[in-house]
Amino acid sequence: MEAAGVLKDVPYRIAWKEFVAAAPLLEALCADAIETGLVGDAPFTFAAAAGALAKAIAAIRQTGGSCDSCSRKISH
Repeated sequence: MEAAGVLKDVPYRIAWKEFVAAAPLLEALCADAIETGLVGDAPFTFAAAAGALAKAIAAIRQTGGSCDSCSRKISH
């Protein structure tokens, strides 16, 4: 997106972060360190069951049968 220039004039700041796994991403989400992220269905389900304040905003089915969820912190 940056290389294509489509983010050049957005009215907000984007900071890209990389995580080695879903657990640290979900921890950062719950600590307000990030606003959105892409995680697999199992890590999201476990985090939600543990009481994480996150919600799925999209789901996709990929070849091979896996399903990914995009999660975002719930605003109060």
